[in-house]
Amino acid sequence: MTKQQFRVLIVLNWLLTIAAAIVFLSTRTSLPTELKTYLENQKSIGSSADSILLWIDVSLLVFAIAASIGLLLFKRWAKSVLLPVYFVSVLLIPTRAVYIDTGWSQLVFSLANMTGGMILALVFFSPLNVLFDSPGDN
Repeated sequence: MTKQQFRVLIVLNWLLTIAAAIVFLSTRTSLPTELKTYLENQKSIGSSADSILLWIDVSLLVFAIAASIGLLLFKRWAKSVLLPVYFVSVLLIPTRAVYIDTGWSQLVFSLANMTGGMILALVFFSPLNVLFDSPGDN
């Protein structure tokens, strides 16, 4: 894989992530009434733990954006930030109560997750790995 193809993969990952969020929000109206009612009731319950999780999510998003920019520029520190971002993201999954989505949003989220896995594999287990270890401009 060339440097340019790797950069395209990173951009594609973000485009899929944004698309997944849009599809998730736009397809919620197609959920059955019972599920919509349940989701509305969950919103009104909100707790201080939800506020803490929101700040963690926002912080994680900032680190993910920074890591992506670093990866695009083949910076050594980006490789060090990428793994903790994915690790914390995975650890946060069980903190969510019930996750309700449609097949379409699941499809796009899965594609985004696959491209994220490809990025991880390329950064750590491909010849591109050496580009992050070499000093100087890449």
